[in-house]
Amino acid sequence: MTPSAPLRGARLRAAQLLELSRRPDLGAELRAAGIGFLVVREDDSQLGQDAHDAKAPAFIAAALRALDGIGVLASIDLARLEPFNAAREIATLDILSGGLAGLAVQPPGPAAGYARVGLRYRDLDRPEEWLDEALQVVAALWTSWEPDAVARDWSRNRFLDAAKVRPIDFEGEHLSVRGPAATPRSPQGRLPVLADLAEARLDRLPRWTERADLVLTGLRETDAGPEAGREAEPGPARPAAERLLLAVDGDGPLPEVLGDAAGIVVDVSRSEEDALALLRARGAELDDRFGAAAPGAGTLRERLGLGAQDGDGGGDGGHGGHGREAGPREETETTR
Repeated sequence: MTPSAPLRGARLRAAQLLELSRRPDLGAELRAAGIGFLVVREDDSQLGQDAHDAKAPAFIAAALRALDGIGVLASIDLARLEPFNAAREIATLDILSGGLAGLAVQPPGPAAGYARVGLRYRDLDRPEEWLDEALQVVAALWTSWEPDAVARDWSRNRFLDAAKVRPIDFEGEHLSVRGPAATPRSPQGRLPVLADLAEARLDRLPRWTERADLVLTGLRETDAGPEAGREAEPGPARPAAERLLLAVDGDGPLPEVLGDAAGIVVDVSRSEEDALALLRARGAELDDRFGAAAPGAGTLRERLGLGAQDGDGGGDGGHGGHGREAGPREETETTR
C-alpha cells in the first residue's frame, strides 16, 4: 500500500451488516478502525430465495443511518439481476447516502446454481462478453439524466425537463436495451465500480474488469526465503497498482509483505466471529505497519482516489437505457 493512497475498507456479508447496524455508534466505530468504505456481498445461501432480487442493496439501505457517512459498495451478481435494475438500485443508494454508494460486481457462479432456482444461464458460457456489456449498460444508465433534468419549477408546475433525459440505444451481442433510466441522476453521476475478485482464483483478469474503476483481489502466500518470511502477493490476475485493492483475512496472521496497492480491504465475510472486533484488531495491526488510515471526505469516488466524475459512462453503449435483456439482435420494448 502506498503512502499516497492510505485506503482501508472492509468486506462483509449483507446479514453481518444488518446485525452491526443495531449498534448506535457503528459509523464512529468503523472510522476508529480506519475503515472508510464497505464492500457488502450477498450471502451464498440467498441464491434460492427470491433469486431475482438483490439483497445487499436492501440491507444497505436499512443500515445507512447507522453507517453515518461510511461509503458502501453493494456486491451484485449481474447474472441474476438485470443491468437496468442493478443501475436503479445502486443509484437509489447513492441518492439516499448523499453520494457514498458504488457497485461491486461478482463473477458469475456455476451454471448449476442458477438452474436450481429456475434462471436461464444468460449466455454465461461467454461470461466475459456478457458482463462487459452489462457494465456498459449500467454505467450508461447512470448518466442518462443530466444533472438538472429535474426542474422543480413549482410556479409553472414544471417538474421535469424532458430534453435533458436522454434515451439510450444499446445493441450488443447479448443485450439490447433502449430508453432512459427511471431514476434521476444520483449525486456522483457515474458511480464507482469495483470488480470483486476476492474469492476468485484466476490466471488473468477477465475482460469485463476493464470496465471497473478498481479490482479487489485476494492474496496468496509464497515462500520468499528464510529471511523474508512468508510473503503475500496478489494472484496472477493483477491490475495496475493504482486500481488494485488487496483483500486480507480478518483473522489469522497478517502477511509480512502486502505489496504495492491502492488500498487494503479486511475481509470478515467468511467469519462467524464478531466482525467489528476483528476489524478493530486488524485495524490496529495495519495502523502499526502503515500508520493510521484516513477514511477521507467527499463522495465515495473521491474517497477512493478516483476523483469527481459526472460525465457519460458506458463505453460504446450510448447514454444509458431501460429495458429487459434480449438475445442477440433482439430488440426490447421501452417500458417508460
